[in-house]
Amino acid sequence: GSETQAEDETAERLQELEAALEQLREDLKNAQNDYLRAVADFQNYRRRMLQEQDAARQQALAGTIAELLPVFDNLQRTIEAGEKGASLEALLEGVRLVEKQFASVLERLGVQPIGGEGEPFDPSLHEVIATEESDAPEGSIVAIVEKGYRIGDRVIRPAKARVSKGKSE
Repeated sequence: GSETQAEDETAERLQELEAALEQLREDLKNAQNDYLRAVADFQNYRRRMLQEQDAARQQALAGTIAELLPVFDNLQRTIEAGEKGASLEALLEGVRLVEKQFASVLERLGVQPIGGEGEPFDPSLHEVIATEESDAPEGSIVAIVEKGYRIGDRVIRPAKARVSKGKSE
């Protein structure tokens, strides 16, 4: 009796453990599948984000180029006028108009010139190309040699400046 009962209990316990082991194997398989699905979802998300970023970049670039094309057209017209023998005064006027149009486009795009003469030198906005004795206070800009530009707080190109080192003693 009791030996058979012990064997039955052992067999029953073994079946329970095998069932539990099978359930754990099934759970592990499901977790692995969930993990692989999550990895694939993330890779797809990342690819989609990169595509959307690229599309946004292309759209922004296309918008910028659309703003610049009329300037380019007018520059070409000015060149054609010069090739057809337009006077120097007419050409100069054409170039001035194109420059004004270009400045207007830059302004619409949020591009701002970086300040100049008389202002204090700022290494985040200016690049020193020379220092010179001057009546201007030491460290102030005497002349801008090449304009700088920025969009908001981002410097696109620093202004190249000559900076005062004060009066000679």
